[in-house]
Amino acid sequence: MSNKKRKIDSECGVFKYQWEDDYFCIKWQNKGMCIICKETIAVLKEYNIKRHYETKHKDKFKNLEEKERVEKFNFLKKILIFNKIYLRKNVNKTCLLSVLVIELLS
Repeated sequence: MSNKKRKIDSECGVFKYQWEDDYFCIKWQNKGMCIICKETIAVLKEYNIKRHYETKHKDKFKNLEEKERVEKFNFLKKILIFNKIYLRKNVNKTCLLSVLVIELLS
């Protein structure tokens, strides 16, 4: 009898783009990410993504029709992408400034 433990990496499924509209989730660095609360969902399985959406966000978005859901999803996705790009640029500037200050002080 084998006592090998299952690894999450071996269980990962394929992200289905239908989940974007249904559960406000995107694929981000080989994981699922909720674009509402920015939490990552480690295993790409519909059950896990659906459970996250239904336990945390279902009441807030249950009254949206399909067209409104797509518009809301696209809006939240644009905000997420903008924030990632903006933060990356500011982090790079801060790192560069820190290196310059250290060089000037030494």
